[in-house]
Amino acid sequence: MPRAAPPGPPLGLSRAALLRRGLAAGGLLALAAAPAARAASGPAPADDDIGFLYVASIGALVTGEYYRRARRTSGLSRGGRRQLDAGRRATRDAGRRLAAVLQLDAVKARDFDVRFPPTAFASPRAAARLGARLQATRVGVGLAAARDAADPATRLLLAELLAGDVQLLTRLSAVDAVAAVPLPGPLSVEAAGRRFETYLAVSGVQPEENR
Repeated sequence: MPRAAPPGPPLGLSRAALLRRGLAAGGLLALAAAPAARAASGPAPADDDIGFLYVASIGALVTGEYYRRARRTSGLSRGGRRQLDAGRRATRDAGRRLAAVLQLDAVKARDFDVRFPPTAFASPRAAARLGARLQATRVGVGLAAARDAADPATRLLLAELLAGDVQLLTRLSAVDAVAAVPLPGPLSVEAAGRRFETYLAVSGVQPEENR
């Protein structure tokens, strides 16, 4: 897996401030769009940018399967199920946008089996906690990507996806009153990849037991 780009300048806002504002006020999107003269023809990722795109795609694959299974959790409220369905739709759209950029390098669902611990969906609270961990990982690597990606249009795409991931993280409270999740900081491609790979096995290969 390609290495993440080296750390860039600080975001200027604290992580708590960014998350409280939901990244919706445009602060991070504006950062991602700099310089102002960004590519009009769409993302043209540099070599290190591919790592961000690929791990974001892996995250969409794992989290999309989470949403599909979590909606069947016994005891879910109607509102909780609606939020999980909305999360699945948003994650599927994110996966498609990433695949359009990665093209031949796109992550293919048929190549992987997504496997969660047996108790992952034992209750709405268990399901919400797993979802929060997955979404926090997506937010963490998204923060790094929106800061460090070299190609302006790629950086903008990843920042737009990050804004959606922050919203999905906050909406998991509708599934259950989850205990406070530590605010994620920027997360490297390698660290995020290791977290997602906990839930992945190559199709047809017996995996080690997920921890």
